[in-house]
Amino acid sequence: VMVIGHQKGRGTKEKVRHNFGMPRPEGYRKARRLIKLAERYRLPVLSFIDTPG
Repeated sequence: VMVIGHQKGRGTKEKVRHNFGMPRPEGYRKARRLIKLAERYRLPVLSFIDTPG
């Protein structure tokens, strides 16, 4: 199983450092590369999405 995630941070300084939990272009590229790798080795990819509200 392949797990891909990102950090949001707890305090203001951490949130700023982690871009308030929003992915950057390099994060999308990394996720795409890992998903393709999982596909090549026939590994399952699980997606958990946690939204406020």
